[in-house]
Amino acid sequence: MKGRLLAAVAAAALVLIVAAAALLPSPAPPRTEGLGGKTRSAAAYDDTLNAVVFGENVLHEGRTFRVPYGCTYGELFALAGAEDVAGYDLQAPLSFADAVLLGGEYYLYIVV
Repeated sequence: MKGRLLAAVAAAALVLIVAAAALLPSPAPPRTEGLGGKTRSAAAYDDTLNAVVFGENVLHEGRTFRVPYGCTYGELFALAGAEDVAGYDLQAPLSFADAVLLGGEYYLYIVV
């Protein structure tokens, strides 16, 4: 009986030690690689953005356009030959908020 109690106490102590160790910070630094093994700061950003427009009324659907920062939705839609693009402020600049980083370059995908 005494042996079982001692074994249960030892097992409980071991569980507590493992749980406490799990709460300690990792001794290794966090990984900083982004997509494609590049760091976020190494992403190619030269004041341009790759934009791709998809939709039924887009003449150049799926073609990638490299546009400068500050390009408006109207300018992009004119390049893509998009018609009937209701719901977009054509005077507003493209938003980087929805851009994704692929292969070290920023891409914006728009469906009209």
